Amino acid sequence: MNTSMNLSLFTEEIILKLQKRMGEAYHVSSTKVKKNNGVELTGVIIKEKDSNLSPTIYMNDFFGFYQEGMALNQIADRICEVFRSNDIGNQVDMSEFINYETAKRKIAFKLIDFEKNRELLTDVPYKIFMNLAMVFYYVVTESPFFGSASVLIRNSHIRAWKITTEYLYQNAMISTPLLLPAKLMNIEEMVDKLAGEVGGREKTPAQEELSVRPGQIPMYVLTNKKNVHGAACLFYPGLLPKLAEKLKSNLTILPSSVHELILLTDSDRTPKEELYQMVCEINRTQVDEMEVLSDAVYFYDKVRDHLSRIC
Repeated sequence: MNTSMNLSLFTEEIILKLQKRMGEAYHVSSTKVKKNNGVELTGVIIKEKDSNLSPTIYMNDFFGFYQEGMALNQIADRICEVFRSNDIGNQVDMSEFINYETAKRKIAFKLIDFEKNRELLTDVPYKIFMNLAMVFYYVVTESPFFGSASVLIRNSHIRAWKITTEYLYQNAMISTPLLLPAKLMNIEEMVDKLAGEVGGREKTPAQEELSVRPGQIPMYVLTNKKNVHGAACLFYPGLLPKLAEKLKSNLTILPSSVHELILLTDSDRTPKEELYQMVCEINRTQVDEMEVLSDAVYFYDKVRDHLSRIC
C-alpha cells in the first residue's frame, strides 16, 4: 500500500501532470466540494478557455488507486480519458437561470437531514419539516444534460432574484412534481427490474402511473421518474392521500435514501422500534454516506391526512 503522500499532495501532483497533458488551452485547478451530510470531496477542475463549463473530477477514488499501487502517470492518463470521453462542449445556455421568472419552472426541491447539514444550511434557503430540511435546485435541461445536472439554489441567488424563501418554496411545490413525476413500484417489481439490469435481460418498463397490481408483497418503493432525489415525493402536494386511497391503508414510511422511500401498509405488523433499527442499520452498512436521508420512521394517517415522525 502506497502511503508516501496524503490526498492534498496527491492532488497537487495530479494537477501538474494534467496541466502538462491538457496544454495551454486548459486551466487545471483543485477545489473542495461540500456534499450532503457534511461529506467533503477533493475535486480537480479542468476548464477550457472561453468556456463557461468547468467539470469537476473527484480525486478521492483515484487516491484510493494510488494507495493500492497505481502509478501517478497512469492515474493522470485515466483522468484525461474520463474527461475526454465525457466532453460536453464549450457552452451551455444558462440565460434562463439569471431571471427568476424564467428560472422558476425548472426549480425543484429535495430533502436532506437537518442536523447533518447545519453548515450547508447557513448558505442556502430551506424549509424545515420534522427532522428534514427541504432545499432547492435548478434542473439543467439544456443539451447535453437533459436533467442530469443541477445548480443548488443559494442565498445569493434569491437575493439577486429579489424573492423570499417562502415564494421559492411555493413555486417549487408546483414545479417539482411536473419536472419529476412520482413513480411507485412494488418491491417485487423493483427487484425484477434490478435483476434485469444486472443480468442483461430486458428491463421492466418504468411504472409511470401510481397503480397497484393485486397479489404482490405490500411493500412499495416511491421515487421519481429520474430516480434521483426521489424522497422529495414525500411532500408532493396531494400525493400521500392519493397513495393511501389506492392502497386502502395508512402508510409507514422508511427513508431508504435521498433517492427513494419504502412504503409499508397496515398489513405489516413489524414494531416501529424494529423498523427504526432496520433503517439505522441499512444507513450504516448499505447506503453511501452522501445518500443517507434520515434515521427515522414516518407515518401517514389517511383519516387525519397527517404525516408525522413516529420513531
